[in-house]
Amino acid sequence: MRQFRVAVLNIVMPLPHSPARYIELLQTAYRQRRIVSLRGDYAGMLGALDTQGEVITGQFYKFFNLNVDSSWFNLSNQQEAEPGDLAQIRVPPHLKPHHLAISFVFVPQRHRLIFVTRDGHESLTPGMAKSLLDSLFSDVELTQIFGEIEITIEPSREQLRRIFAMPRLKKLSIEVSPPNPDDLDEAERDVLDRMSEERAQRMTVELMSKHPKGLQPDEKHKLLAKVAQSNGKVSGHGEDVTGNVITLSTADHPLIKVVTYDPNVQTRNHALSVEAQALVQALRD
Repeated sequence: MRQFRVAVLNIVMPLPHSPARYIELLQTAYRQRRIVSLRGDYAGMLGALDTQGEVITGQFYKFFNLNVDSSWFNLSNQQEAEPGDLAQIRVPPHLKPHHLAISFVFVPQRHRLIFVTRDGHESLTPGMAKSLLDSLFSDVELTQIFGEIEITIEPSREQLRRIFAMPRLKKLSIEVSPPNPDDLDEAERDVLDRMSEERAQRMTVELMSKHPKGLQPDEKHKLLAKVAQSNGKVSGHGEDVTGNVITLSTADHPLIKVVTYDPNVQTRNHALSVEAQALVQALRD
């Protein structure tokens, strides 16, 4: 048996939206073949893309964006390389070392992108994946067609429960961007309608209390926090029963799922597709 880990991004575009427009968004970004900086000298791009039934499969490419014009070090004499040494370097600009292909599945009906965040030496952190897509989707050509795209790293569902379970919750911060209407039940849609009527791009609510027992958020704020965990973030600050300070945020704990599969009967990409559908359903429940 083998294992890999997956994470989830929630990709939300302004109205009008539809599965077809989400597919068009990814296809347009793919056709641009843009390379974006990730962390340090690493870079990434949107690689292979393929529509399979109701989902899109693809790959992120991550590689070391080697700058051959930077200073080089000679290990033999432990000095900076001389011009004669540098003259021997022949690296074509289209070749990049340390290439990794990170598989993903995008479910346009729920606008969730599920990707392999770690499999052995292959790794792409949720933060890197978000940064890559933020850079691609902020291109002027794309924003003119699709508007500003909001991306949230899906957090562990336990984190919101931990925030509300603090023995003394003294401060609650909720930051929410407009979610897609098809994600919502009637009560949650009221939040979207209110933001739409007020033309609000983002809503921030902050509750603070000096009461010895701390805050007691009502159902309205709990519902708003539920929406915000997938469309923004929720932070809590308080104390445990012994008075120790606790600070928790949904942004600090991504949802990471371990997937186990048998390579003798199933490919990794098939296991990823199966897990993607299960995760999308679980996030809806």
